[in-house]
Amino acid sequence: MKEYRYKFILFFIMLFFLKLTIAQDTSFVKTMYAASYIVVPKNKTWEIKRAYISGDDAYNIKISTSCFKNTYSAGDTIRIPFYVAEMELLSGNSIKTYQLYIKETK
Repeated sequence: MKEYRYKFILFFIMLFFLKLTIAQDTSFVKTMYAASYIVVPKNKTWEIKRAYISGDDAYNIKISTSCFKNTYSAGDTIRIPFYVAEMELLSGNSIKTYQLYIKETK
């Protein structure tokens, strides 16, 4: 009887770790300067979930993702805009950086 009990417990431990490896999140953040670009790597597909802009100030401002395509495939170039209207909310002389929250789908 004890032998079955250990096999049962071992089965659930293996099932738990299998679920962890399958359910890993593939989201990441890229920080880039205005008017820069990035190329999607081979065999990858990216979706831009949200975007923020920041300057020397201590806060980020969420910007519209309408200036980006929904999905970028391998070899596509993501071009970062030089100007968006939300920049007016930041201090004038600071260097602007964009934070793109990207989900890798492939």
